[in-house]
Amino acid sequence: MKEQISQIFSFLKEYAYAAEAAFVLLITMVLAIIQAYVFKKLLHSLKRKNKLWEKAIVSALFKPLQWFIWIIGVTFSVDLLSGYSENAFIFQIVSPIRKVFVVFVLVWFMLAFIKEIEKVLLVAGSTKRRMSKTTIRAISQVLKVLVIVTCTFIILQTTLGVGASAILAFAGGGSISIGFAAKDMLSNFFGGLMIFLDRPFAIGERIRSSDGKTEGVVEEIGWRLTKIVTLEKVPLYVPNSYFLNTSIENPSRMKNRRIKTTIGVRYKDVKKIPEIVKDVEAMLKSHEGIDQDNIVIARFTSFGTSSLDLLIYAFTKTIQFDEFTKVQQDIFFKVMEIIENYKASCAFPTTTVHIPDAVEMVGK
Repeated sequence: MKEQISQIFSFLKEYAYAAEAAFVLLITMVLAIIQAYVFKKLLHSLKRKNKLWEKAIVSALFKPLQWFIWIIGVTFSVDLLSGYSENAFIFQIVSPIRKVFVVFVLVWFMLAFIKEIEKVLLVAGSTKRRMSKTTIRAISQVLKVLVIVTCTFIILQTTLGVGASAILAFAGGGSISIGFAAKDMLSNFFGGLMIFLDRPFAIGERIRSSDGKTEGVVEEIGWRLTKIVTLEKVPLYVPNSYFLNTSIENPSRMKNRRIKTTIGVRYKDVKKIPEIVKDVEAMLKSHEGIDQDNIVIARFTSFGTSSLDLLIYAFTKTIQFDEFTKVQQDIFFKVMEIIENYKASCAFPTTTVHIPDAVEMVGK
């Protein structure tokens, strides 16, 4: 019996490092379970209390922290095993792998945090109008790029021992070849950058290209593509480089809509034209839908082939298309009413044949 007990103790002493590693893994698993339980409860509480900023931090930290616990626990247990097997290659690369994974988890957390903050700002922006969606997403994407680039440099320096000068030299030399290979991609990138800086349009605005090929509502602006929903409700993905060389109209930012039309009156009503023009202009200047700070005119402008042409020129207060058409329709009805009040009429294409007296006599 004593001999068996002695053998057991001898076995435990010989493989004590394995027990230590297993114990560390057990503690790691317990900590991961506790962390998941606590964070879920915390997230539920913050969501119920509508604490958006605190919820953003906890949401971003949830999964990265869980991975961090497992990375530290697993690599530490492997370190315990390495003390008994120093020649194994896998034990020699544990430290660099741990550094890479720690940086990876840090990048994960920062990117998730930026995404959560973007959501919070979009909610705040939609209620308080402090920042536009375009600005928020532009800042978010720039921060994500900075985080990825910075952490890439950190990994190269900490794990591979690459110096900053070597990284910069490689980046400088590689940028030339990358520039030729990815010319279109870089053009789209800088096109997106110009959109974010110049802000010719924003998310939710309706735009139209000068060539008439692109028209719709901007739904999303990315670094490579801009998503536009056309008037037929069809998604259209436009490369950002397109906007570098194309003039863009932005009807969403107009202050007024213009009414410009020509109405023809019969030649036989020529004596009534001055009064008709006077009443039409008075009607325009008193109409509640017309912006009186802009030019408002009604003029007799030309002698048409079949009519005396009256120009109506004004700007509506509204820029909404539906409201604009209602105002325009009301004005047209009132113009026709004014013309009818003078016993006049709108002209239509007619042809008058003049027969000289000599021809009439010959006919007789």
